[in-house]
Amino acid sequence: MGLFEDDKEWVDCLEEALVMKIIYQLRRLFSIIQSESNSIQPEELWNKFWVNVYNDLAFKLHTQYNIQNSTEDHVKEYGMNLLDKLIFELGRTLHVSPPMPLPIGHWSPRKW
Repeated sequence: MGLFEDDKEWVDCLEEALVMKIIYQLRRLFSIIQSESNSIQPEELWNKFWVNVYNDLAFKLHTQYNIQNSTEDHVKEYGMNLLDKLIFELGRTLHVSPPMPLPIGHWSPRKW
């Protein structure tokens, strides 16, 4: 039937959800897709949508971690950490979704 040939349905779903721009719900939806779906290319979904799903993190890094000028790498790493936590709450882990990048650091307030 062609249902698992690509991730077009997931891309369409996330693009439609972007219109609402409710960041927390986008994060939750993204984590559900990553943990519960049979995404063919989870890393491509991450690369396409991480900016939209985690676009508020520069502010959070500034207020919660005192990172004045966060870089894209800071935001990606922190976003990956949040995604991993959300997926863990769903009873899964990013480690079983290769080739997804994995969080490197442990994020606790005032890390830097």
